[in-house]
Order: sequence, then C-alpha cells, then structure tokens
Amino acid sequence: MPEGLVKLHEVLREEYQALRPGVDFSGESTSAVLEKLRRQEKPLSALCISGGGIRSATFALGALQALAEHRLLDQFDYLSTVSGGGYIGSWLTAWIKRAGGLENVIPQLRSKAERVPSGGVDPVQHLREYNNYLSPQMGFFSADTWTLAATVVRNILLNWLVLVPLLMLVLMLPRLVLAVFRLGETYKEMGLGENLVSSWVERQGLPLFFAFLLAFAVFNIARYLPSAGGRDHSQSDFLLKVLAPLAGAILCFMVYDSLLFGVRANNLTTGRDAIFWVLLPCAAGWLVFLVFCVRSIKRRMKLLFGPLSLALVLVAMCMDAMAWLLTNVTLDQLRSPRRP
Repeated sequence: MPEGLVKLHEVLREEYQALRPGVDFSGESTSAVLEKLRRQEKPLSALCISGGGIRSATFALGALQALAEHRLLDQFDYLSTVSGGGYIGSWLTAWIKRAGGLENVIPQLRSKAERVPSGGVDPVQHLREYNNYLSPQMGFFSADTWTLAATVVRNILLNWLVLVPLLMLVLMLPRLVLAVFRLGETYKEMGLGENLVSSWVERQGLPLFFAFLLAFAVFNIARYLPSAGGRDHSQSDFLLKVLAPLAGAILCFMVYDSLLFGVRANNLTTGRDAIFWVLLPCAAGWLVFLVFCVRSIKRRMKLLFGPLSLALVLVAMCMDAMAWLLTNVTLDQLRSPRRP
C-alpha cells in the first residue's frame, strides 16, 4: 500500500471509538472491527431528514423539538440530510458547534426552555424570522425578488411544456375520431370515394387485419390472466401485446366503416357481420391459447367449458351490440343529411 494511505479498518476503528468512547474496536481487518460493532448492545442509529424545501425544514424543526422534549435527540449517532432537510440540519450542526455540544442545545429546544436574556440570540426564533432563504432581501427593486419571480415563471413554463401538449391531445381526440368516421364522406367529396374502396385492401384487408389484432390481443390477455395462463409480464408487455393491438383493431374498424359508408347499401355490422367482426376473432384467440399454452388436457377442457369461455362470449356479444348501435344508429343519424 502506498505510504500515507490509511486502511479502512483503521478509519472505522477511529469512527466507532469516537461514537462509543471507552469501547475497544481494535482489529487487523475490517471484518474484525465490524464484528465487534455487532456485539454492542446499543446499535448505531441515524437521524435522517428528508427534502422538501422550507416545508421539510419546518416539519423537521418540530420533529427535533419533539425528540428533545422526550430526551431522544442525543440517542442518535449520525445526522443525514438532503435538500430542505439540509437547511435545518446545517442550522442544528452550527448551533451544536457554537454551543459546545448537543447537551447545551437540547434544553433550549424543549417547550419549557428558559427565555433568552434581553439582547441575546434565540436560535429557534432567529430561524423562524429568517426562513425566507430563497429571497432574503424583499422589495420591488431587490434582485432577490426578481430572481425569485423569474424562477417561478421559468418553472411554470417548464411544467406547461409538458402538460399543455397532453391536454391539447386529449381535447383533439374527439375531432380526430370524427375525422376518421367522416373519412369516406371526405373522400367522396374529393371524388375518390369509389376508387378508394374498390381494392382488396379496403374490402378484405382491413377486416382480416382487425380480426388478427383482436385475436392476438385476446390470446395475450389469456396468457397474462392469473386464472388462465398466469404468465409473468411487464408493463411494456401489456402495452405492446394487449393495449396496442386493441387500439389498432378499433382503428381498423373505424376506417373500414367510414370508407364503406354510403358505398354499399347496408352498414358495417348487420346480421352475420357482427359475428364475424368480434365473436370469431375472440374465439380464435382463446382457442389458440388453449391449444398451444395449456399442456394438460384436463385443464384445457376445464377452461374451454368453464366460466372464462362464457365471459368471453358475453364480452363479444356486448361488443357486437355496441358496434351495431354505433354504426347503424348513432353514426348513421350523424352522417345522414337532416331534412328541413
């Protein structure tokens, strides 16, 4: 070891002997010193004061006074602070240094402390009177006042840069949904309606993609469901394999219905279309899960003829009913021109 460097067990020995005067912490290794520390009847303890600005400092002052009142403040070996807690921690440390020890500070922190003589300094009262450390010098022409005002405005703008775009997105969602539902009419007004829905992609591709996304989402829901697959998953797994496919399926549904509205006589979900759109993809995803993810035939049959299958059918029927109501009643009335 280079000359002049101190070994760790020597540092620990000096530290512990300062905290526990009269106790022998000598040892030739760190483990030996720590072993002697563990044998102590009274373990080392720390008073930790968290952050939170002047609010944390104010709360911590009351906590310090309560600890002093119950004769517990001198039972700690370490003081750890952060942020606003450092404000009150540095104040207490400086006071202990000036007073010559913690035993001279504790009596003045108690509720029945003697009054400070006239002309003397009461540290607690002084702290309360000068707690505006962010702007010590108030006044319209004070640099502290203008600095504090600029800091507040800056923080407000930074928060707005995060929150305002999110609020604007939420407010724009109804207009975006309406734009998608009116997509077919918009293209018809542009003279492109018949051409856009004549290809295989619009007529067969969108329904097939919708069915695939819905079945994929149901398959992963079954994998992650505790009463079915019970597979461990993270938040990203849920977002990518459940929520995103469901959102994509809904978008396909909206685009398909919008493009074909007015092009064919019937609306999107009538009769057998409802079964094709929702029930078959849900059943396909559920059956694929049972075949490939459930090994036991007994458990497979139990799930197939159990309450989860019934719940899936009920959910699909509710989705069918809502899709029919949305496309054949609600949106049909909104899209149709009003007669005088």
